[in-house]
Amino acid sequence: MSVSITPAESDDLDAVLECWVDLVQGQRAYGSHIEGEANREAARDLLGQYIAGEMLAVAHRAVDDAEEIIGFVMFYRDQGLFEESVHRGVIENVYVVPSARGDGVGSALMDYAETELADRGVEVVGLSAMAENRTAQEWYRSRGYEEHRVVMEQRLDDH
Repeated sequence: MSVSITPAESDDLDAVLECWVDLVQGQRAYGSHIEGEANREAARDLLGQYIAGEMLAVAHRAVDDAEEIIGFVMFYRDQGLFEESVHRGVIENVYVVPSARGDGVGSALMDYAETELADRGVEVVGLSAMAENRTAQEWYRSRGYEEHRVVMEQRLDDH
């Protein structure tokens, strides 16, 4: 399969939004609290900002005489409130449509985001995965990522 990774353009917004909704709905199986459809308009706005800021890339494959978006990745250089000893980048929401998984699309998206972040002066990259999504965690580990911070959660309706 021939895949190209390019910066997302405003014309890609609707297709990326559909992928984002699919991603969010899929993450519900791992305990995510974010609802896809209920957040569609907020996600559209956020994705538009990432596109305008050149912080979103898409994976395309040729289908007949057209290009089809089959994945995306969001990334940014962290500009926190505090001075840190390194410049950090963040990768968010790596998504590949189910029919293209296992074909290297996710790796190509990650390579693109990591290269872009390095070009922007980033020295370390952080990302997160749902605690129950062992497949994603193992994939990130295979790329050299290690646990850096653990987020814990408790339901308060039991009190």
